[in-house]
Amino acid sequence: MKRSFRCMGVNLSSPSPSGKGSGWGLSPRGELSGKAPPPTPPLKGRGEETLSLRLGIAILTTLALGLAPESLMAASHRGLTPLGNPSALVAAESALAHLAGARGANAALAETADDGAEILGPTRAPARAWLKNHDAASWFDNRQPGTVWASCDGTVGVSEGVWTGGWFAMVWKRQKKLDFKWALADVGPLAVMPPAPDWVSGKLADCPPRGTRPAMPDAPADADSRDGRSDDGSLVWRSTVLPGGTHRLQVWVWQDGALHGVIDRATPAGAG
Repeated sequence: MKRSFRCMGVNLSSPSPSGKGSGWGLSPRGELSGKAPPPTPPLKGRGEETLSLRLGIAILTTLALGLAPESLMAASHRGLTPLGNPSALVAAESALAHLAGARGANAALAETADDGAEILGPTRAPARAWLKNHDAASWFDNRQPGTVWASCDGTVGVSEGVWTGGWFAMVWKRQKKLDFKWALADVGPLAVMPPAPDWVSGKLADCPPRGTRPAMPDAPADADSRDGRSDDGSLVWRSTVLPGGTHRLQVWVWQDGALHGVIDRATPAGAG
């Protein structure tokens, strides 16, 4: 079952997760609160998920696994409970955009990059090395996330949206302190720019059965392909650079008992 939900009133101009002041935070109903200015709007989906409901589901799942309720947080760290949180990815995007405005795009990307982060292009490049020789300022020109996907266990997420030059996508990994850093970035042009999104849509992958490791489609032959996945395998991605310089980003999420593609972007050499 695909989970999507709506969190009303996210102020994405604040990078602080404290919820104090004019920034975003949790209301008594468990929703993110604070008015959301453009360009990055709040989450929207088909249903509204409250904190109490999510916690209740997590506790029931924990009990079903034979764990004490007080072990809930420890279990979530091991990816045993459905605690994926798309709103945390929206917050990570907001913090990145805020930092880029305050310190510059390259400094913001370098500071929020995961160890081993890569930027996809005609050649695959380590992020920090790429940032020393390129200017990423244009990536934040009217940057507007449109959709975020979170793995069931919350260890990995993906954001996708538009900017003045086309589309962008980023893979995010949860850290030991439960914040997120980006592990892969890709951008490319669009022949026709879509309307700016009014909302950020948050999607949560289904949880695969325990012991299941969803198999990814075969990688193309004679290409530089690298795969990644969440700890529970509910969100997987592949970055590919073909011999001619075309690069491709693919993302799949586990829904209704199978992996389904949610992103498939191919960018010809020299186009992005």
